[in-house]
Amino acid sequence: DGGVGAASGGGTGDGAGGGAVKRGCSSARAMLLPAGNWSAPRPWALAVGKAGKKGTAAAWEVSYGRFTQGESVEAIAMSQPSGRPIQVGTVIGHIFQGLVLGRPMDLQRLSSSSGQEAPPNEEEWGQLEDAAARADVDVVQVENVLLKELLLSVPGVGPDVPSYWYSKARWWMSLKRAGVPVSFGDAPSKRACPL
Repeated sequence: DGGVGAASGGGTGDGAGGGAVKRGCSSARAMLLPAGNWSAPRPWALAVGKAGKKGTAAAWEVSYGRFTQGESVEAIAMSQPSGRPIQVGTVIGHIFQGLVLGRPMDLQRLSSSSGQEAPPNEEEWGQLEDAAARADVDVVQVENVLLKELLLSVPGVGPDVPSYWYSKARWWMSLKRAGVPVSFGDAPSKRACPL
């Protein structure tokens, strides 16, 4: 799948330390994403758009198409062709696959509809950048990144990496691979903070 949603996490929204958290207490600046439909000038060099089985659309294409037609990530997750729901994080991973393949994406809408799977704030982005440098991992040059190994380089993250960090890392990795211009605004982000 091009490594976009390869790591798993349960989506519990634990804070960086994995313990009790208080919502919305961060003073870190929130991520500002491009307005409207944004697309990369070219697909990520290592992106692979796998086809579906027996001539059907791949799961990522179905999720991406439904999202671009206006459906929420939650609605997509709950209503699958198989009749069985999937995780919101899986749907976001599908949508990221379209992004790294150069498809247009309303990143602001994706961010606002992601709930616990929201993008990293400025502090978290910096921690992920530092962790990648410490682990000597370039997510743009390497297709299969083991997120757990990368996240173990984030200060305060223990061997049981909180699922919160997996969703932050998937955003970070996908935005970097697609070449999305990322900046941070004055408004604090709403994230979980350790008590």
